[in-house]
Amino acid sequence: MNKIHFLNTIWADSILIESQGHFGLIDAASDFYYPMIKGYLEKLNIKELDFLILTHFHNDHYGCILQLLDDFKIKDTYLRAYSGHDGTNGNGTKANDDYRKQEMDTYLKIENKCKKLTNFHPINEDFKYLDFYAFHFDVLATKENTKRIFNDKNDPLYHINKLSENYECISMFTQINNVNVYLAADVTDCDNPERLDIDHLNRKVVEWIYDKYKIDKIDIYKVAHHGVHDSNSLDTLKMIRPDIAIITNTDRWLKNYPTIGYLIEANKDIIILRTDWQKQIFTFNDDGTYEYESKTEKSLFYE
Repeated sequence: MNKIHFLNTIWADSILIESQGHFGLIDAASDFYYPMIKGYLEKLNIKELDFLILTHFHNDHYGCILQLLDDFKIKDTYLRAYSGHDGTNGNGTKANDDYRKQEMDTYLKIENKCKKLTNFHPINEDFKYLDFYAFHFDVLATKENTKRIFNDKNDPLYHINKLSENYECISMFTQINNVNVYLAADVTDCDNPERLDIDHLNRKVVEWIYDKYKIDKIDIYKVAHHGVHDSNSLDTLKMIRPDIAIITNTDRWLKNYPTIGYLIEANKDIIILRTDWQKQIFTFNDDGTYEYESKTEKSLFYE
């Protein structure tokens, strides 16, 4: 049995990968989601995770990792290091030195615990893929941008804390039984014509996927950055043209962005799923078909 479980989180990501009786976790949501995450793992009788990977160091993605390490055996952990030079925090508001110090202290605490309890793997430019039984994940956008730009004496942002950790964010693609699944985490899609190496990263990732796999659309798209349009330009979504889009958010916030309209413009027949009132569970069959179940369960975000 091969499944992807999108857990019922809002403005946070936690995605459970299931294959042949084994389990791994992509991101660990915000810490207040831990009772839900722990309860779901226990309901599935999961005592051990083969892996836990953090796409980037924002607290809506790393929040539960210390508690997970306490309560579950985790074989391998993959961490995207905190740059220490971000200009905005996980909420998109301006960061200061106190915030950066606190985040660095937290990152080092997490890294040390991972090294003590698991097989620890840093996510860097050499980390290209993750194989997990029936799943082969390409790991994309692994270039360290924030620290590199901060230390570049020829860059206008030399020694200026400005970029978000979303410029450090990895994304992941898998083709499971000919179904194309793109998990975009919070990868940015901002227009940066004066800095082409970080211009429209989401679009560049999609172009790379299409070139490697000789495809021209995505079947299932975990919408980047909770549906924020700065990570989902119209041109990029017209490239992706997903049949199904999963947004880890709610209409309470999505009404502030044009992304829903962009998705519909990209594919008028699209199915848009949210994670505010449901877990979205996809099962991939050997014959190349897939099915999904929307399991109603109100997010802890509302409590």
